[in-house]
Amino acid sequence: MTTEAQRVLPGERAKAVAALEVLLRIMRLAVDCFPDDDLETILVLLTVAAASSGSHLRDPAILASMDGGPVPDHLHKPISGRAVAQSTGLPRETVRRRIDALVSAGRLTREARGVRTSTGVITRNRNLEFSRQLIQELTSASARINRYDVS
Repeated sequence: MTTEAQRVLPGERAKAVAALEVLLRIMRLAVDCFPDDDLETILVLLTVAAASSGSHLRDPAILASMDGGPVPDHLHKPISGRAVAQSTGLPRETVRRRIDALVSAGRLTREARGVRTSTGVITRNRNLEFSRQLIQELTSASARINRYDVS
């Protein structure tokens, strides 16, 4: 007997496959743009970047200034290794090792309250390329998934 929660809705299987294809393209993009990193390191890096800069999206003054140049260091919020581990589901020791490597490589900055991104991070390495392609992928993802809507 199938419960309501287990019933597959019309178009849902096709949407799941389309969403999976989007996810795989994004993973491939990350691996291509960060060729020296494994997926765990990429996950840690992107988690810190989102936490460090995510508050900018909620502050209209900072958001308005973001187009004028790099966001100053004091506006990049640190996140603890413990919070990264909770957010990613990775073991704390794995996160600690990944963070240490990213700090040693100059890709993250360590502070007393955790680690953060730093001024101009988007223009370093292939971060801008990754960001642009990620935006493009996510912008088109909705249309690719929604084409399987059943009326």
